[in-house]
Formats: sequence, C-alpha cells, structure tokens
Amino acid sequence: MAHLLIVEDDPVSSRILVNLLQKRGHEPHTASSVGEAISVMERNTLIDLVILDNQLQGEYGWQFLEYVRKDFIFRNLPVLIYTGSSDRNSVLKYLQLGVQKILVKPYNAAHIEEEITRAVQFDWRGMVFEPPTRVCQRLNIGQDEYYKSLIRGAVDVKEHVPAMNKLVGAKDLRVFDEHLSALQSLALNLGVSLLENAVESIQESLRDGKIEQSIYFINRLVPTARLMHHRALSHFGLTKNDEFPEDLFGDQREEQAQRKGRPSAKDSLPSPAIAKSDPVDQVIHSPLSSFTEDFKLLLDRHLFIEGEVERVLSGEGAAVGIEDVLSCLSFLSKLGVASSDSIISCISEIPGVDTRLVEIANSLSTRGERVTTMAQALSVMGANMVSCIVVPLAWLRASRRGRNPLRLEALAQHSMAVALIVRELAIKFSGTQDFAAAALAHNVGKWLLAIQYPAFFGMCMLFGREDPSKVLEKERSLFGIDHRTLGAKFSKRAGLASSVIATTLFLDDPGKAPDDESRIVASMVNLADILARVKGIGFSGLERSVGTIDFIRSPAWAALKASQVKIPLDPPEYLSALESVVNRVKNIVEMAFE
Repeated sequence: MAHLLIVEDDPVSSRILVNLLQKRGHEPHTASSVGEAISVMERNTLIDLVILDNQLQGEYGWQFLEYVRKDFIFRNLPVLIYTGSSDRNSVLKYLQLGVQKILVKPYNAAHIEEEITRAVQFDWRGMVFEPPTRVCQRLNIGQDEYYKSLIRGAVDVKEHVPAMNKLVGAKDLRVFDEHLSALQSLALNLGVSLLENAVESIQESLRDGKIEQSIYFINRLVPTARLMHHRALSHFGLTKNDEFPEDLFGDQREEQAQRKGRPSAKDSLPSPAIAKSDPVDQVIHSPLSSFTEDFKLLLDRHLFIEGEVERVLSGEGAAVGIEDVLSCLSFLSKLGVASSDSIISCISEIPGVDTRLVEIANSLSTRGERVTTMAQALSVMGANMVSCIVVPLAWLRASRRGRNPLRLEALAQHSMAVALIVRELAIKFSGTQDFAAAALAHNVGKWLLAIQYPAFFGMCMLFGREDPSKVLEKERSLFGIDHRTLGAKFSKRAGLASSVIATTLFLDDPGKAPDDESRIVASMVNLADILARVKGIGFSGLERSVGTIDFIRSPAWAALKASQVKIPLDPPEYLSALESVVNRVKNIVEMAFE
C-alpha cells in the first residue's frame, strides 16, 4: 500500500482516480489547488508519490512542483505529471524541476501502478535519515528502541519551536543558541540529516540578518518533527490516515497498535526493501532516466549558443552556489601562500566540517596526543590535505544552497578521493606542487554545469551511460562547450597554474599536455582517478567501469617516461604497493561524509 496525493481540480476526474487507487489497496489524499496540496502534504508526510495535474484553476502544476523542489523537507518527493496537452514550455519546465514521469491523459491504471512501485522503491524519506541499522549499531540499541527515540525526538523538536520564535529577535542569543545546539545534537545522534539541514538554514539566515527567513525555517521544524514521528509510527504498523489524529505527538500509539491487533513496539518488524540504484541513478535519481528518448530530440536543437554558458555563469544569471564554486577556485590558486588563519576561516564557513577534520586528524596522528582544535588538525594534516577534503564538501554545500534536484554526494566523494590519492602519488614521483589543485579542479566544469543546469547535466550523464566516449560531444552539442573546456577557462580566470589547466583538458591522454610539468601533473591525476574508480569511491560522472588493467595500461605511464620521470617499479607492482594507500583514502572519505 502506498500513500498518494492527487492534485486535480476536476472533481469527477479526482473521484475516478481515488476509486481506481482504493481498489488497488492504496491510500489516496486529494487537493484541488496548489495551496491545498501543500497543506495536505505537510499534514501527512507519509505521501509516497504526488499525481499532479498540469493545469489547475488559474494555476499550473509546476508552481506546486517549484515549491516542493525548493523545500528542504520535500525536495526529493517523487512527482508524476498528468497532462492533457504536450506544451513544450511546460514539459521543459517540469524536466528542469525534476519529475518522475510525464503521462498524457486519460488516466491509465497500469501506468500509474508502475510509477507507484518506482516511487515506493525510491523511498524519498529514507534519503533524509541515516540508515536505522547504522544508527542502532552506533548507539548499541535495537530497532524498536531507535524508533521510540525518534518519536521522543519528534516531540522535543516540536517543543523547541515556540521558544525559538520568541527568542529569534533578541539581542542576547545565548539561550537561542542552546536550542540550536540541542537540535544539532539530536540530529547527529539519531542520524536525521533533514533536521541538521534545518539547523544549518536557521544559522545561515541569522548570520545574514534575515529574521523573517529565520522564523520561516524555525516553523519548518514542525513538519520536520511530523516526518520523524510518521516514520517511527510506520515501523510499528500505523500507516492509515485515521490513525493520525490532530495530536500527532500523543503517547498512546503503542496501546493503539495493540488494540487493533497490529505488532507493538515489542515486536520487531523488518524494514521495507529499498531498490538498489546504479551509479548514475545515485546522482540523478530515476526520474530523469524516463526521458532519454525525449532528450535526444533536444540535443539537435543547440539550446545554447557558443559562449552563452560562460556569460551566464559570470553574470547575474548565475545560479545560487556558482559564486561559492568560483571562490574555491580562487582559494586553490592562493593555497601555497595562504596563512593558517585564513584557511581555518574558510573552513569555519562550512558547518560541522571542523569537527570532522579533527576526527580525521586524530585517526592519522602519530604524536600520541589527542587533536582537539582546528589549528592542531591543520598542523597534523597540512594545508594541501585539508583543502583536498574541504573543497569537495564546499562544492557539495554550494549545490545544496539552491535546492539542486541532483544528488552530488558521489561526485564530491570521487573528487575528494582523487585529490587525496594524488598527494600520495606525487610524493612517490615528483616534487611538483600543483597536484592537489589539479586533482580538485579537473572536475570543476561538471560542478558548474550541475549547479547551473541540473536537468541538462543529468541528461548528458544519461547519454554517458549509453556511450561514455561521447559525453564531451553531447555536452558540446547541448551547451556549446564541454565540461573540460569550461573548467579550464574558469581555472585560468582564477589564476591557477598552467599545469592545472592542462590536466583539466588532457586528463585522458596526459601525453598531449604541452610541457613536462603539465604531463607529470596530468599523469598523476589520471592514475589517481583510475584508482578511485577501481575502488568504487564515489562516482566520477562516467558510467564506464574500470579495472586494474586500466591502471596498468594507462597512457600516463608513457607520458611520465617521456617527461624523464624515474619509475622504479612496474605498474602492477605500484598497484600492489598503493593498495594500503587507497584503502586509507577510502576510510578518510567515509569519515568526511559520515
């Protein structure tokens, strides 16, 4: 059984669809306008899929979808569009915002059932909670106790709201900060990333002096608590609409379950199975993959003229987050002369990263004394290593600022892994100083396109699944430029070294780089990229799988020899020698993304 929200202004069509879904055992909820749909969705966070009519009375379905995709709670909620027309502008609007599928009326039971199955398997609520098994293992508790804690946590979150609303404009925010600290602690303990995002949004709006926005995010804690509560009650078998009265935070739920003959909290229920995604789907979800054939039609239209993308990224039309990406490029160009204080200042702008860096430093420290401050962590790890960790996290945060529909965690993990591995390779091969910057910057074009044009970037990734060798060609056809050329141009503007720019352009064939230094740097990044992909650390954005044979046969080895680099071991021997290094890097990446 699935919970479904039908947004349809025609009462006859709505009734037909309700009857159809009820006969199949589902629980439909209805709304006839955008405002009503938002209200129903926030009251019942168990909604698995929204079935959205394109044209409502004086409104369009995309207006509701726009709200959903900007909201940090519901931004991943699957939405199925039903339309009576095939208006190109509307279709493009829906594609940009991200939908599971677009179907043409009349309603078709078989098609809807297929989309319901996909939505349930997608499990959008599971994306904002740490897997229960991991939390239980960390806290050394059983699943029932975890879900009881989630209910208690929901009550706590709701109780913070009125007090925070009263304190938000006060001059002395110490008590307010105590509320935020308590919520942050609860989020980390129970693995509720959604709550962590809410706290971050409140802190960010307060730093910017946006009181009204702060109040908005504080009040968003109520549906956040409701989602926590509903998730826990679902575990105990309470999923019917009539089992969620107005008082969502009562203490009578377990008794109610026993009265109705359902399993109580004493009876452990297995968690529902979640469909396993392939690497591309980890980044773009399943919805875009429904439109591969439609996307092929768009490629021939040359939607962007040559130079248009660079002008947009450099001007007022740049998406939220683009400026942060470009600031990181400038940071990398000055890394060699940056002071410890300036580096720590940059780190402090990303909530929670300093704590993770201290933990990583402790895992690496051989001094015997515990690292407790960011200055100590910087001393243990060094500026280059810290930048390898911080920059991908900063780019990931930049992508989330605009409520990007793409899930770019895997791309950030891969970027971090390549940068950390290349540091180790650089020590073995040469004293050139630009390895970390080159490893981080070689994918910056992907980040720029993914943040500015998420739907179109996702489209190119889908074509990469079919033929990885043609990804750059597809990007040029669509954007008028490929991600490598784009990345090289912005790296040059930021003042990065020529070897960094050459690495971006000649990563796959380092021998084509213009000079020895560039060939060495590009070769190191090439080998690090292969090692990260072989080990499955994150996802580079290319579907083609690689194996150890790709490392052994990489053109980087010939480029290194041509640049007079001494290679004392054969490639297979290096592969064996680097096994422990890559494993250590994998552990660091996992710690950074916990």
